[in-house]
Formats: sequence, C-alpha cells, structure tokens
Amino acid sequence: MKANKIFALALAIMMVLALAAPAFAAEGDIVLTISSKGKGNTYYAYQIFKGVASGDILSDVEWGADITDDGAALIAALKTAGEAEGDNYFSAANMTAAQVAEALGKTTLTDEKIAEIIGGVMTSTADANKFSDTTDTDSPYKYTYTAPGAGYYFIKQTVAGSPDVNATAALLKVIGNQTVTPKENVVPIVNKTLDDAQDAGKKASAGAVGDKKSYTITITIPELTDYNTYKLVAKDIMSPGLALVEGTIVVTYSKQIADGDDLWERTLPFAGNGFELVFDDVIGFLEKGDVVTIKYRAEITQAAAVGSTLDNNFELVYDRDPDTDGGGSAKPEVTPSVYTTDLVVIKQDGEGNALAGATFRLLKNIGTKPQPVWEDAGTVPASETADKNIATFNGLGAGLYKLEEFTVPAGYNKMADVEFTVTFDAAEKKFAVTVDDNKIEANPAGTLLTATVKNVKGATLPETGGIGTTIFTILGIVLMAGAAVVLITKKKMSGK
Repeated sequence: MKANKIFALALAIMMVLALAAPAFAAEGDIVLTISSKGKGNTYYAYQIFKGVASGDILSDVEWGADITDDGAALIAALKTAGEAEGDNYFSAANMTAAQVAEALGKTTLTDEKIAEIIGGVMTSTADANKFSDTTDTDSPYKYTYTAPGAGYYFIKQTVAGSPDVNATAALLKVIGNQTVTPKENVVPIVNKTLDDAQDAGKKASAGAVGDKKSYTITITIPELTDYNTYKLVAKDIMSPGLALVEGTIVVTYSKQIADGDDLWERTLPFAGNGFELVFDDVIGFLEKGDVVTIKYRAEITQAAAVGSTLDNNFELVYDRDPDTDGGGSAKPEVTPSVYTTDLVVIKQDGEGNALAGATFRLLKNIGTKPQPVWEDAGTVPASETADKNIATFNGLGAGLYKLEEFTVPAGYNKMADVEFTVTFDAAEKKFAVTVDDNKIEANPAGTLLTATVKNVKGATLPETGGIGTTIFTILGIVLMAGAAVVLITKKKMSGK
C-alpha cells in the first residue's frame, strides 16, 4: 500500500487502526480514547507534526511536541530506508517539518514501513506520552490520553516481553476528540534462551563436544477473544552438531491447568534435527498473558562442523478460527548459539622445521574442586599436512585443559605437560587462552589464538632438570633457548 498524500491520510496504516470519525476542532483539551478488548494494555501517543486546524484540514505544519531534534533522527531513518529502495525524497539537507510531511505523501515507502520507522525513533515511555490505565471492569476497556493540540500522532502499544515491537501503530490526524479501536495483539510473543549463557540476553554460550546445553522457550499467549479455536505448533530446529537429549522435554504453564500434559503432543517422526510439539487448541485452557514454558537439553556432537555456528532455531506456527489472515508464525528476535573452538598443535624441531612422528593427548578438568579431575578429551597424531606435524582437537569449550605429548619422535626429548585455561566472552563471541597467568587474546577477527611445540634433539641439559627444554610462551614473547609450546586455538563457530 503506497502512501499518496500525508494530509489525505486519516491513517498511515488503515489495516492496523480502525478509527471513529473525528470531531472537528473544539475549544479546550483534545482527548484521544482507545477502546480495547484487552485489560492491562499499555499505550503511548507521540505528536509527530502539529498544525492549525480549520475544519478537517491541518495547515502551518511544524514539528510536534515529541520531536525534540528538529526531526534529525526521524529524517535520517527515513532517508536510510528510502535510499535503500531508490527513493530520495528524504535526502535533501535541512528538511523542515512541512517538507518531511510533503515527502511522506510522495515516498514509495509503504505505510507499514513508515510506521516501523517512526516506532523505532519514538521510544519514550514517559508519563506524558502514556494513555491512562483503564478503570473499566468489562470489555470494551477504555484508555485515554490528553493531546497537546491538533496534529498528526503516532500511537503504539507495548507488549510485555517484547518492548520493541509495536502491536498497534498508526499516523493519525487529530483535530478534535477521537476514539480509536485498535486491532488487538493476536500474535504470540516468543523468546528462547540458553540457560548457562552469560551475556545479557542469554543468547551465547561456549561448549565442547559431549556437553549438554539447557534451553528455555517461553510463549506468551495473545488476545484470544475473537477466536473459536487457536492452535499452536512449536518447532525447534537444531543445526548439525546439536542433538536432542531424549526424555528432557518439559512443558509448564504460568497457571495451574488440570491435565496440562494432555494439552500438547510431540509429533513423530520429525523431519529434521529437532522436535515439534502441537497444542491442538488452547481456547478454554489459556488466555491473554498466560505463559507456556518449554525446557529441554541438547548435546553437542562430533558432527559440529568447523567454521559454522551451532544455532538452535525456534518457530511458533499458529492457526486460528476464524482467521482472515491465514494464520502465521512468530520467532524469537535473536537465535541462541553455541560456540566451540578447535585446538591445533604444530610440531617443530629446535630449528623451527616441521617434525613428524608425535602424538598428543588432551585432558579436560571435569572436577569442581581446586584439585583437577582429568578426563581424556582425545588422543590425536600429528598427521595433518604433507609434513605430518599438525594435530587438531575439535570441539573444545571453556575450561581447564592439559596437553601431553603422548608419543615422542625418536631422538627427541618429551615436552613437559602444559595446563591452560580456555575462556569465552559471551558478549564479544570470542575465546581466549590463559597460561601461567598470561592471557592470550584472540586476534581482531576473534578467530585465532596463537602459541608453537618445539622439541630439542640430543642429550638432556642439566639446567632442564632432565626432561629437555620445553617452555609455553605467548605470541610475540621472545622464546627461550630451544623450545616452546604454541597452541593455535581457532574459533570454530563464528558469532552472529
């Protein structure tokens, strides 16, 4: 739907708000009233343009009371969106309110896109913008707002659990008292988190092959008043490298429901790596604001591919009766991801030449006490490349590790065991290695942590205590006479 003329629009989004005919300008305050089927909703109004009302016409258009920067933020957002579609109506310098209003009448941007842009700019939740809470005890529930004057207003509804989504939005011409009947929020709100994630949104976590990750999905039920049936299908799709731990799916509700387990069933077989739960009809069991929680565990497997992200996607498909929109689906704003690293060990002699014939073993601490409890994380021969001097340990996560030289090339001294700690920064999606209190940060791309294994040949030197010269050193530090251990830790799964 193309916007034709801003002042010819009583609504920027006709399909979102159905409006009663406005009363013409009257003396005193202008009161906007929202008549809703939902109790406990929260609505905000923002004056984008103001003007002088004459009959049903607004003239002398200026920036409204809620535009405090001469429209700079709004113009910039409109310009970016417009130019992305070859629309330059908002590209002029120092545009006035009247010029922006005129451009809105000519732009090829849809009304829905314009509403999305305005909603992204107008984020204040100040009391001055808020509709009063309803005092009604039965539907329709009325919410009121005293407007500062005639003009064009943007109205939105914020929904608990999804503050950045406009459930109701319109560019509304206000020239007198007016009643607005919003389209109720009938789309479920979904969220998904990793229980052990340390970032603010609990969306990123490090893991190793064999680790079992716990996930939590929440589904907030929308307004159901207009529907006879409301079916939900919860689809969880895991990328290769993740596998559902059977028997761990648990469904709970925010209120007591008799025989709640009978409300859903798992469909088998499921086409793909994941699971599907069907809630055939929630009418009569759940109502607006109720929360369905799904918990389960997934294991990191050897199928985790180098250079990919272990995503765990979720989609909630809904089917309603009656439904003129044909149903739809809802997804979390951000998909949780698990990240792992690869440890690459490069074998060299004391002169820096490739050295074949070594085998390395990696141990991981699985204990919780100061004294490590070591578990074998794999033994790998240095067999990669034509020089047969590179060994790779796949699928490592955060934790304390010990690297051992399990088989030593003939004629060379065995390296001393090296303990190191792998850490993961969930906010930066980056790994680091700490050895002897020295932390090796990843490179700017977050993909490499560098350290080398050199072995000296011949008799053991007295100064070394009888085990050869082996030192774990850090990146650019000068190596001591003879030997060092260098680990290259490649981030296996790239961040989103």
